[in-house]
Amino acid sequence: MRYLLLSLVCICTFFSQNTHAQIKKDISFTIVDTPPRYPGCKGANVNFLKECFRNKVEDFITGNFDFEKFEALLPKGNHRVFVQFRILEDGTYDQLSARTPYTSIEKEALQVLSKLPRFKGAMHKDEPRNTLFATAFTVVVNEGITGKEDDNN
Repeated sequence: MRYLLLSLVCICTFFSQNTHAQIKKDISFTIVDTPPRYPGCKGANVNFLKECFRNKVEDFITGNFDFEKFEALLPKGNHRVFVQFRILEDGTYDQLSARTPYTSIEKEALQVLSKLPRFKGAMHKDEPRNTLFATAFTVVVNEGITGKEDDNN
């Protein structure tokens, strides 16, 4: 019985260390030493590279998001959309997510995010690291629909 319990503890410790090692590879975009690079962003200044990356991603989202199609689907007003994704060490990305009360906006945001180009991966303490990036944008509806404020699309 002791050997079984000891074996179980060893196995749990091994798996928790492997899980911790994977989580350790993810780092926030705001604290990474050398941020991921969007194609066309060049320079040695870290703050400039972070700002360039953020601007290029936001420009990509707003340039590819079909804002007009929501004019007749949503109530008048500003609708905030929060998006997040993870940039992997090799420059690809995964874990795309969008948060908004409207499923139709969420679907459009995820579709746009899936078309982002490949990046150059980030470095932190001279090691390649997965980087978590988040931003937000607003869908402005000028005319909108009247009545019900929830979206069942």
